[in-house]
Order: sequence, then C-alpha cells, then structure tokens
Amino acid sequence: LYCRNKDMKTGYIYANKSLKIAKSLKISWLEAVSYFYLSVCNKMFQKNKEATENLMQSLKLTENDFIQLPLRKEVYRNLGYLYEESGDYKQANHYFQMALYSSESNYNSSIELDVRSVREYKLIEEQNAQLAKVALEKKLTDAALTTLQSRQKLYILSILLAIFFIGI
Repeated sequence: LYCRNKDMKTGYIYANKSLKIAKSLKISWLEAVSYFYLSVCNKMFQKNKEATENLMQSLKLTENDFIQLPLRKEVYRNLGYLYEESGDYKQANHYFQMALYSSESNYNSSIELDVRSVREYKLIEEQNAQLAKVALEKKLTDAALTTLQSRQKLYILSILLAIFFIGI
C-alpha cells in the first residue's frame, strides 16, 4: 500500500517488518511478497543491485509454489526491467520470456481449473440425479410395502372371520 502511494520510506520499513515476521513464523509466501516489495522500494531508491537481490530471493521462494504463480510472473517482469535498465538485454529478454511463460501457465491453469470445476459440477448433477432416482425408488418400494401389509392384514382378518363364522 505504501509503495503504491509512493511513500517508499514507510513501505520499506513495513516490508522489512513483514519480512522479519515471515521468517520468524516460517511463512514462505509472506517472505516472497516482502522481498518483492523491498525490491520495489529499493528500485525507487535507485538501489538496483539490492532490488535485484530482493527479487532473486522472492523468486527462489516462489519457484516451487504453484499458488504463487502471479507473484512469480511479477518478479520475472521486474527482473526484466532491472536488467534492461542496466543494459543486460540478454538477461532482460530471458526474464521477460519467463514472465510470458508464467502468464501462459497461469492462463492455462485457470482454464484447467475451469474445466475441472465444470466436470465436478456435472458429476454433482449426475449424483443428484442418481440420489433423486434412489429416493423415488424408495418411495415406490415403501408404497408397495404398505399395500402388501394392508393386503396381509385383510387376508388375516378374512381368515379369522371365516374361522369365527364356521365355528359358530
């Protein structure tokens, strides 16, 4: 928030506090985000070397975590800009390509998640239809059982009446 509002000194202080808390509690995603915002602040302070180091730390933390793919994309993009500013166009191109690949991976994973959720929805619909069918069959079975029990009672009653009238 402070970095977005261009209050870099305060942003730097809070990013450092956040990093200390994340390290003490061993929360890797918070560490990665803290390093990212430290890099943003360092870049604004014209400390490109420190910004690059912060981004590399953030990248190291986000590389194996699929959930942090959007952050990883931003880290790659910012590394590309830093290397472009320093004149290392080969590295800049490499990181911009990685950012593009991350965007495509994120898009593809979003599509895959959408497909999975459609499949899950269809499975749930099928299960609901099967449950409705089973419930209907149960009602029909209960109705047939009630009919049979009524007939059985009538047969027993008619047998008892027949025995009663024959015995008189």
